[in-house]
Formats: sequence, structure tokens, C-alpha cells
Amino acid sequence: LSALAVAAANVDPPVLQQLIDRYYAVYGEGVVAVDADGRTLAQRGLTAADPGVAHAAGHAEVNATPPPWARIWPWERRHVLAATGVRRDGELVGAVVTAVDTSAAARAIAVGWLWVAAGCLALLALAVLVARGLTRWVLRPVDGLERAVAAMTEGVSGPPADVTGPPELRHFTTAFNTMAHVVRSSLERQRRLVADASHQLRNPLAAVRLRADTLEDTVTEAGQPTYRSMTAELDRLENLLGQLLRLARAEEASGSRRVG
Repeated sequence: LSALAVAAANVDPPVLQQLIDRYYAVYGEGVVAVDADGRTLAQRGLTAADPGVAHAAGHAEVNATPPPWARIWPWERRHVLAATGVRRDGELVGAVVTAVDTSAAARAIAVGWLWVAAGCLALLALAVLVARGLTRWVLRPVDGLERAVAAMTEGVSGPPADVTGPPELRHFTTAFNTMAHVVRSSLERQRRLVADASHQLRNPLAAVRLRADTLEDTVTEAGQPTYRSMTAELDRLENLLGQLLRLARAEEASGSRRVG
């Protein structure tokens, strides 16, 4: 535009017309050159009669600040008017107005937006990966607690849950392991108590059975109902002790098989 303004100040109109035609052929942007009275010196693709062109030329001829351009969006393909004054010996003697094609600027803006979108997607993907890693780190002790609870529910004396993750979960996991240890110890003591009590009661019961059997021949006819009732109760007690022993052995064997 500055070069065309210099040409408009120093060459004849036919030569200026050739320059403007060449400019239009190369860039595809309309150009019009006018003198101080608004007469057209040369033109191609634009006309001085256009109100926008006349307004831009008038601003340039008085050396006024041109109005700001409208915002350029990536999807727009339009032309905006740019004007500059023609000076000869320091005096404004006309103006040159050109319709600037904003396609290249719109493409550059689109490319910039694409880079911004790609950067946002990359940051989003990175955030997802970081969040996934943090989530796994946080939920890993929860999974361990779930397995430990399932093992405790099935009566398996499994290993304690791993104390990992955030401090809050570590405290909770430590408390759970302590509770699980207490529960398992209590259940083990209960099994041992049942087994020991069953074993310990068998000897006195056998002694009572032996003495009851020795009394069978000496019991009178009137005492036979009481004797038969006593032996029936002894039979029921022996059966109960046998069931307790089988239960203790079965629980011990089942727990051993589950633990492996």
C-alpha cells in the first residue's frame, strides 16, 4: 500500500494503472487511487463511488486515524478497507485505498485455535492419566480392605491388608488390621475352648457312665425309671460332646484348606 502511494505521487496515471492492474492480478485485492478532489486516478476491483471507499479515502487525505478493523474470525472470508495518504513534497495530494483479503489472517487464526485446542486436549489427557493414577493409588487400599473383609466373612485367616494410600486410609487400614487380628484371635480362642472343653468333659462323663453302668444290677424296680432317665441324659450329653468335637475339627480343617 505504501509502495502504491509512492507510485501515485510520482508516476503518470497510465503507469499507475498498470501497477494497480498488476497488483490486482497478483494479490486479487481491489485498489483505487484518488486525488485530493476525489477524482479517480486509477482503479481495479474498487470504485471511488463506494461509500466505504470514499470514507476511508477521506480519512487518509486528512491524515486521520483510521477506524479499527472488526474482529477476524476463522470461518470468515471477507475484505477490509485499508487506506494511506499520497504525499508529494510533504503535502497530502490524494489517497490510495485497497481491499485487504483477510483469508490468510483467518487461516492463521484457525491454525492458532487448533494449536490451542490440541494443547487443551493434551492437558486434558494428561489430567485424565494423572487422575487415573491418583484414583488407583487411593483405591488400592480400599480393594485390599474389601478382600480382607471377604476373607474375614468366610472365616479365612488371611494376610492383613496393605497399609498404603493417603494418610487417612492408612490410619483406617491399620485400625482394621488391628480389629481383624482381635476378631481372629477371639474366634481361635473360641474354637480352642470348644475343643478343650469337649475333650476335658469326655473323661468325667466316661467316669459317670462307668459308675452308672455298675449300678444297673443294684437298682430296684422302683428306681428303674429314674435310672433309665439318667442313662438317656448321659447318652444325650455324649452325643452333644461328640458333635462339639466334630464341629471343632471341621472348622479347623476348613480354615486350613482355605488358607492353603
